[in-house]
Amino acid sequence: ITQLLLLLLLPPHLPHSPSNSSDAGQPALAAGHPIRHFLLRNLKINGVERFHRPLRPSPVEVWGDETPTPAASLIFLLWFLAAPGGGRADDPPKSVLILSPPWINVFRTDSVTLNCGSPDPSGDVTQWFHNGTVLGIQTPSYSIQEITFNDSGEYRCRTGGSALSDPVRLDVYSDWLLLQATGSVFLEGEPVVLRCHSWKNHPLYKVIFYQDGKALKFFHQNSNFSIPRANQSHSGSYFCSGSMGHERFTSSVFNITVRGRSILSQWGMLAALCGLGVAAAAFATAAALVYFFKIWRKTARPPEILPEVEDENVVSYSLLMHTDVPDEEEEERNHLDYENVPNS
Repeated sequence: ITQLLLLLLLPPHLPHSPSNSSDAGQPALAAGHPIRHFLLRNLKINGVERFHRPLRPSPVEVWGDETPTPAASLIFLLWFLAAPGGGRADDPPKSVLILSPPWINVFRTDSVTLNCGSPDPSGDVTQWFHNGTVLGIQTPSYSIQEITFNDSGEYRCRTGGSALSDPVRLDVYSDWLLLQATGSVFLEGEPVVLRCHSWKNHPLYKVIFYQDGKALKFFHQNSNFSIPRANQSHSGSYFCSGSMGHERFTSSVFNITVRGRSILSQWGMLAALCGLGVAAAAFATAAALVYFFKIWRKTARPPEILPEVEDENVVSYSLLMHTDVPDEEEEERNHLDYENVPNS
């Protein structure tokens, strides 16, 4: 998109400087404009150079007063994007990393299983990464029994021909009470699930969930607190409190951010623009074929002079007819003169 905008901002008229051309008999189409030169160079790589080889008549007669316009440059750009090798190949689908249980923050000695899903069913080998380091595990499921602080960090995976998954961060704590969450950043409309987790799963009762210091929900028996459809008002600092035995405990604060859907709308608009770009590229390809065919048809043959030669031949032939062939009156007069000749 940036290249397209820059191309459209270039002035429409370009100088025809033979000194800037790589071939003496070829017009310097991109003189003074490296962007246009880059596009035309890539067009040659993709098989369009046949339209720019030296032709008869001279370059001045080829282009005349016609200089490349922004519309023609746009055709060149779209042709380049639509040509094989001109565009960027689609990236392979990403693998998906899922935690089980789904909490991104756990206690030390808890058990966690990481599952790597892939849209490529043919993939039989899985790669696991922890903080950028490859792990010696090749199964799609990776279980950690009695997790330690060393297991904290960022995890990613890849199965078969899929791309690396998005990173999932796992944090390990040591405390009496922990507010667990399925994530820290959510989009509007997504569900948010919170859990007040006790050390070694000791029985917990009279549980209260808080947001920004205000009580949200009270449970006599421990239970998860769910927000079915989050909005930006749910952003804030959360914590929980509960009773174990005769003592009351409070967890540390956990921050949650809910982002608006405007980000997705922008991506949706970008996807729509990409779709329009594909359609425009197809239309521009057909237009470019017509454009280049007209130029080739105009420049591939010398000016026609056959009609003038034909006129000269007609005049010469008529003169020959008048001088060599007698008309009817002359033939009749000769016939009469022949009859009046006396016999000897």
